[in-house]
Amino acid sequence: MDNKQQLDVIEQMLTRTRYRMYEQGSIFYLIWGWSVLIATVLEYLLLRSNEWSAFHWMAWPVLMPVAGLISAYTSRKLHNASGYKTLIDEVMRYSWGGTLLGILFSLGLSARIGWVDSYILIILFYALGTAVSGLILQLRELVFGGVFSILLVLGILLLQKDQVDFEAMLIAMAVSIVGTYLVPAYILRMKKTSDV
Repeated sequence: MDNKQQLDVIEQMLTRTRYRMYEQGSIFYLIWGWSVLIATVLEYLLLRSNEWSAFHWMAWPVLMPVAGLISAYTSRKLHNASGYKTLIDEVMRYSWGGTLLGILFSLGLSARIGWVDSYILIILFYALGTAVSGLILQLRELVFGGVFSILLVLGILLLQKDQVDFEAMLIAMAVSIVGTYLVPAYILRMKKTSDV
């Protein structure tokens, strides 16, 4: 196989994976985007309430495992339907596995660094995961979504150098997840519909 044929095979893999992202992959951005958005808004509302403020964190341990189970079920169902994995699929799996480890590491550090800094790291990890996915799959929507959240966090840090308010961080996380997961996912879905 010469270089031209190898490049053609790689391009075909990218095209197949890109189409599957339009078709199937955007569902994961929707599952996680809506789950994180709902958890963030619930945490904010509970934090602001007088009688429930002590339980502001409760949305996370309920919604994230549910989102994980829905994702696992959806992934298994989609994998069984397609019947094959490409090298790009494996690269994406390892990339998001690393992103998940970074998020879990940030959560583990939260007792030492505080929740504001932990949330900043979480946003940066999922923003990087999204941007890298976009770069690998050559999907500008994902690249822009990841860069949006990175710039959002940098803006918050520059505006409030000494102390970032926790409530402001929750608002930033809600805006971030909309810009990084939900908007790109809906754009990918629209592209899939317009391509058909």
